[in-house]
Amino acid sequence: SRVLFICAKEKRKKSACPSFASSQEGQYLRNQMKQQLANIFSLSGNFKGTLDFAKKYINLYENMETFCPFDPEHFSHYWDRRMQNFMKLCMLVALSRGAGLEGENLTLTSDDFDRSLSYLEEAENEMPFVFADFGRAKQAATFTKVMNILSQMGEITYVDLLRKMYKDATDFELKQCIDTLTKAGLIYFIN
Repeated sequence: SRVLFICAKEKRKKSACPSFASSQEGQYLRNQMKQQLANIFSLSGNFKGTLDFAKKYINLYENMETFCPFDPEHFSHYWDRRMQNFMKLCMLVALSRGAGLEGENLTLTSDDFDRSLSYLEEAENEMPFVFADFGRAKQAATFTKVMNILSQMGEITYVDLLRKMYKDATDFELKQCIDTLTKAGLIYFIN
């Protein structure tokens, strides 16, 4: 409940030769980052939000249900701490722009709110997939794999689906899975 679980179905960038980290510029930025992290580590005090930040925070808090892409029933422990996680993310974003360093106050701005909300929404959009294979049903992982295949392919024949799933489910188990997902209204099976 205190963790933002990050899930990526695909690589964002593919690089055959990721050599930036060892380049001269990469080494310079690495040293700069280490120094800034050391400076951040030495900070103390309380963050204060601007009036614009406070207005946006109150609006988000009061309308939380409309901003969250998954149901609180299955993520109730996370849901209870969501705004605390968001506030911590806001502080990290403020620190990343230099709040508290070089004479600046530990202030949370409207821009910090917007950046943090965009990061949170991006993370939460895929967060349910982190635990998609977990459930009380013995076939929870099978359900997830079938749903992933169908979301990628759109339409697929039963034989082709069985070919993709034969290592994970028997013919009988796959038919049970399809029957369950169809009755739940999650997929449509056409003979």
